[in-house]
Amino acid sequence: MSISGEWTWDALLDAFRALGGVAENIRLGNGPHGRGLFPIDPAKPVFLRLPDNLLFPADEIEFVNERIAIKDSAAIGQPERDFFEAYENAFSWGAGGRTESANFVALFDELSPDVRALLTAKFGMGEAIEGDLAERTGKRFLRSRVIDWDKRVVVMPLVELANHHAHGLPYQSDELGRLYIQGNVSGEVFASYGSRDTFGIFSIFGFVTAQPQAYSVPMTAKTGIGDLRIGWNTNDDTKRGDFLVPRLTADGSNLVLSYLMIGNSKFMRLSRGIFQTLMKERGVPDPDEVFDFILHFNRRRFLNLLVALEQSSAKMAVTLREMAHTQLECISYCIGRRDL
Repeated sequence: MSISGEWTWDALLDAFRALGGVAENIRLGNGPHGRGLFPIDPAKPVFLRLPDNLLFPADEIEFVNERIAIKDSAAIGQPERDFFEAYENAFSWGAGGRTESANFVALFDELSPDVRALLTAKFGMGEAIEGDLAERTGKRFLRSRVIDWDKRVVVMPLVELANHHAHGLPYQSDELGRLYIQGNVSGEVFASYGSRDTFGIFSIFGFVTAQPQAYSVPMTAKTGIGDLRIGWNTNDDTKRGDFLVPRLTADGSNLVLSYLMIGNSKFMRLSRGIFQTLMKERGVPDPDEVFDFILHFNRRRFLNLLVALEQSSAKMAVTLREMAHTQLECISYCIGRRDL
């Protein structure tokens, strides 16, 4: 497949379908959230499906002279390479993605050294703050476009053009493991970017939105039987009755949680209930006290950020304050306990 000249949306869809993709009732447009996807006929469902050959591993992507490309060493066919580079440079990286990413990381440079150090050490945002601007821009762009899929971190052309909404269409897998979104929408086609909280959405995608749940930052808490290490992988869970709960494993005398929900505006008693159930099953004494410490640790983390930002009028400081306030509000939705 040879691709040259300026690529239109119809040409993109033709190339996408020729490589096994499915795109039904979908168009590119602009709405209140900027550029996004919309149904051609709102009365009919939209359907976008990507075969495995159109999911591109993030570690096989590089930036060369301000262009995005597949590494020469990658085991990816030439038709897929041509499609990826034409798509990215016509509709994603080259259609505002590079500029948006560069502008985003540049805003961190306006913050004080103390705030940048705090964001790097305590919030894991060093990738957007440290190093060359061009390198940070490329990393920022990829971070905001990838998802974890089938134990890989991949870029998903077309699907990544859908803007986020907490109640948007979920990423689904068919019987062959192919990624798709499908459903009826009343206006813009939104996708749910997964089980992330306000801080997670901001750190990955760069905007602030209220989410129904809040998760603990990565941390270690002391228990009566050893340390409890809390991670931030909200995709690593198990089913317990009607609810998804974090995976709990042992590492010697210590316990490891893949993540921990610490607030939920829809199920205010659920966060403590999940934690108590998992800890009691492992024989942790006084799980309420441990959970209260985790809540305290997280509240202090975001309150300290607000204190550090108090005197700053930088544009990013305003956004960070909004993010911290929104995250703290969701953490406050933790009242009582629900037995699982």
